[in-house]
Amino acid sequence: MNRILITSSSTKHSLVKSVDKNLKGLDMEIVLGDTNPYAPSKYYGYEFIIMPKVPNKLERIYKLLKTKNISFVIPTREEELVFWSQFNKTYKKSDIKVIISNEKEIKAAQNKFSLFEILSSNGFNAIPTFKDLKQLKNKKFIVKEEVSNSPNKTIFSTDKSFTESMVKKYKSPIFQPIIDGVEVSIDAYCSFNSENIYLICRERRFIKDGESFLTKTFRSKTIENEAIQILKLLNLKGPVMLQGIVDKNQTIHWMECNPRFGGASNAGISMGLNVWRWSIKELIDDKYSPVFKRKRSEIVQAKSINDHVFSVDDRYMKLDKKLVDSSTSKNELEKISHKIWEWRNDKISRKFSKNTEEITFETHQEWFNNIIFSRNHKLYIFSSEDEYVTVIRLDKIKNKIYEININTNPDFRGYGLSGDALSEVVNENSDKIIRAFIHKTNLKSISLFKKIDFKWTRDNTKFKVFEYKK
Repeated sequence: MNRILITSSSTKHSLVKSVDKNLKGLDMEIVLGDTNPYAPSKYYGYEFIIMPKVPNKLERIYKLLKTKNISFVIPTREEELVFWSQFNKTYKKSDIKVIISNEKEIKAAQNKFSLFEILSSNGFNAIPTFKDLKQLKNKKFIVKEEVSNSPNKTIFSTDKSFTESMVKKYKSPIFQPIIDGVEVSIDAYCSFNSENIYLICRERRFIKDGESFLTKTFRSKTIENEAIQILKLLNLKGPVMLQGIVDKNQTIHWMECNPRFGGASNAGISMGLNVWRWSIKELIDDKYSPVFKRKRSEIVQAKSINDHVFSVDDRYMKLDKKLVDSSTSKNELEKISHKIWEWRNDKISRKFSKNTEEITFETHQEWFNNIIFSRNHKLYIFSSEDEYVTVIRLDKIKNKIYEININTNPDFRGYGLSGDALSEVVNENSDKIIRAFIHKTNLKSISLFKKIDFKWTRDNTKFKVFEYKK
């Protein structure tokens, strides 16, 4: 049995429990460590080790871990990350592995000014960061230590008690303008064995002393893609957390990067981001590749001694609906037509279609024109974050009976947007009888239509027929 040490475990009961749950079936024994002999974690029901303070002599720590038969280490405190990365490098060939990034990358991520320079020079919208207060023109600003592992907390110029003399206690202060908006965190796992990155986004709904006590997950393709680009640029490994602020225009302003598991990152594990399990399996087997199966519904997590998780239905990504017809501009019709053709020839789309063959653009365009200029068809296109995401078509069979067809941009599958779009179209056409022919093996679509009150009526050779009527 392998033994894994969680450092600085003190009051991190929910983290310990998430590690325990995430490692089920891996034959792992959890050991807790802390410098405080009276740390609450001593009574969590696991073996407890009184740890020397770090930084410390590497050899001393190595001997302690060997004595305790420790195989893996999870550092949890910002101030100890550099030490453990040095330990990992020194004892790289030993049988003790630390779940951590390399020292150079950790230092770059922890230094807020360096991070600002890296992100802004690579075209990312990072919050402007200054070392001199005189350079800052904003009346509302915050003061932080330049390096994340410093003890001084963030102070706000808007606080009644704020005075410029308070800045003098900072070792190396940096200044940032206050951005109005919603603070968000991105919990990520950066693979040790590949360049793959898996992540979830969450809003920080209630924050106290820098910790998120109420957090809600959401999906945004724009934010997710940008976060992946940033994490690849920073070259971090294992559990990582990015932070930013989304303003009223839905633009994200990148703020910080913590190269470790965050205080509310258990929400990520609840969504399927199995960072501890993946870390161990990758460090044991350099050919192992994680598989991320994100939970479809969003959750709210309320932090306490144990984190409480609740499923929720509301979604961050908003849909804009457009009825496409002969009044739509020529330029937009061309764009929509080309997108629908691309989605139609996607491998998965064809698998569940009545006609599984690829079609030429000429054939598609002829069909598209017939749809647009016919009164027997309705074509809806939905967009989100300036991209087309879902198309829904209603084809008149007779009188008030219509057949419905839906297809989603392959890049947006799994975001839960198809259900929202489908519900909106069905509600708008609730005076009609709507039939859906769904491939028998397309279980996700079957589930989707059932949720919005489509009833099964019959089966044919390949398809199940569902019907909606009020």
